[in-house]
Amino acid sequence: MAKKKKALQETKDPEKTLDGLIRTMRQTLTKEGLYRPEMARQVELTASTLMMFRVVRDVAIRLGEDVTVKETSREGDARIKNNPVIYQYIQVADLLQRNLRALNMNKELTKG
Repeated sequence: MAKKKKALQETKDPEKTLDGLIRTMRQTLTKEGLYRPEMARQVELTASTLMMFRVVRDVAIRLGEDVTVKETSREGDARIKNNPVIYQYIQVADLLQRNLRALNMNKELTKG
């Protein structure tokens, strides 16, 4: 019973669902006077990217991923290559930053 109650509480957090994230982002943009109805698809895309970012991040953290992985070829030779989980994390993080920038939801620090 306690597990069920905890699961219900988690789903009430708007940051845990796609619709909740969309709603939160829309409210934030509206509060700042930046939201316009034509931004609906960009908000949805950004919220989806944020959800994917969290999934990839959690996998990388849970597995304690290293930056590189060691593989063995068919011939038995060892080779080191970039870890695909870390590479995917970087790609999704970059995409998320671009999506947030498109919505004017992240500010880049500038000199001076």
